[in-house]
Amino acid sequence: MENIKKINHVSFIKNRFLLLFFFIILEGAIKKWFIPNSSVYLILIKDLIVLSCISYGFKNYLYKLSSPFEKGVFLWTVLVIVWMVFQLIVNSSSLWIILIGLRNWVLYLWFSLICYRVLNLNDLTFIIKIIILSIIPLAIISVTQHFLPVEHFLNDLPGDGYIFQVIPGIVRTTSTFSFVYGYTQYLMFVCPLIFALIISDLDLNLNKSIYTIIIASFILAVVTSGSRGTIAYSAAMLLPLLFGLTQAQASKKIFLIILIVLISYFAVTIFFANALEATTQRFELANQSENSYQRLISVIFGSSDTWRNLTIFGKGIGLSSNAAELFLKQGDTEFLLGEFETDRIINEAGLLGIILMLIKFISISFLFKSISILKNQKKALPFIYWSYLTIHILTSTLTGQITSHAFTYLALAIGLVLIKDEANSNSQQNNNI
Repeated sequence: MENIKKINHVSFIKNRFLLLFFFIILEGAIKKWFIPNSSVYLILIKDLIVLSCISYGFKNYLYKLSSPFEKGVFLWTVLVIVWMVFQLIVNSSSLWIILIGLRNWVLYLWFSLICYRVLNLNDLTFIIKIIILSIIPLAIISVTQHFLPVEHFLNDLPGDGYIFQVIPGIVRTTSTFSFVYGYTQYLMFVCPLIFALIISDLDLNLNKSIYTIIIASFILAVVTSGSRGTIAYSAAMLLPLLFGLTQAQASKKIFLIILIVLISYFAVTIFFANALEATTQRFELANQSENSYQRLISVIFGSSDTWRNLTIFGKGIGLSSNAAELFLKQGDTEFLLGEFETDRIINEAGLLGIILMLIKFISISFLFKSISILKNQKKALPFIYWSYLTIHILTSTLTGQITSHAFTYLALAIGLVLIKDEANSNSQQNNNI
């Protein structure tokens, strides 16, 4: 009886995880090409999926409320709600904006936690297989967009969105996503999973032709994306990959990675010379106009303007989210509280924003746990994945951009399952960290 219940729990959470994933990668296509004014409904559907998982978890006593994880998330939830009440009183904040803030700062965290409690490595392997296979159709659309004229309907954006170009005449591709940033976050999300496929760290039961198509699709998607961040990140992720394989003493896999990189480089040089040239020009222009080191410091710790204008309670949690555009005058949310994530959370919540900035650094402790798994069990995937997740948490937009926000908590769910002791020993039992 207990086994039947557990199977039902796993099936419920796993199916909704995948349902949420498909909504995330398809909502942009729905808004761009089919139903332009569907943003509110799509957000509500995603949130209902998340709420169904959370309520299911509480109803079936799947959360372990005595665990440090649950205690920490519960404390954070209470703190955010209390802070919002103060903001309603002090700033006369809009209730709708506050609700957006609640979903961005709290709601999806409970979703990651229920995934951690219910899923194990076997369940995760099936989920990862579906996620990896999604790169094939999305890459086909992306590569097609790269070669199409800027004004082609496949390159349209929702509403009157501005179509970004690598250089004049070559678009920065969006695939099925609403904007460039969402597609960038998707490619970063799948990158460590593609690497896991290459080094066979998970048994996904894929034949060699599909294996080759997936890898080629990812490489072409990155090369034709026109995104400096995506290309630089994908290249940088080779470092934890090679380090992980070195620690795992997998010399043949290291040779395979080097071989794939060399073949990819020569293939891209021959068949996608225009894409390579356009991206190179973009890197050169960007390097001339910005200080990369100063930009990175501002991304992680906030700009000097933010710290000079710091207020105790902030201006309203949720105010800088792109979802807030639905309740503010058009254009009022663009860089409303700063260009970078840390600027926004500090300006949104004041002292509580500083606390959230510091909480993000907890991800480093999970990175160290993954290193321990790497050394003791010779498993590279947890380390590779937490390398991505640590970079993402510290540098990406977690609360202000709807797509990035959703990918963050899908990734967090995967990352937490990967470092469970029972996940790495292929056990079916749940333990506390």
